[in-house]
Amino acid sequence: MIEHALRLYPTGYRAPYGQEIAEVDRPMTADLPSAARLHADAGPGARRWP
Repeated sequence: MIEHALRLYPTGYRAPYGQEIAEVDRPMTADLPSAARLHADAGPGARRWP
């Protein structure tokens, strides 16, 4: 799932920091259901779907 979220970052940022973002995100969201994990990956400003 994180691979999809990484596409939201600009390429110039994703290239140097993408691996670090993935390594931090995976353990933090591993126990969440898929919809909650997607929302967590989208960030704090993301709209929640009803």
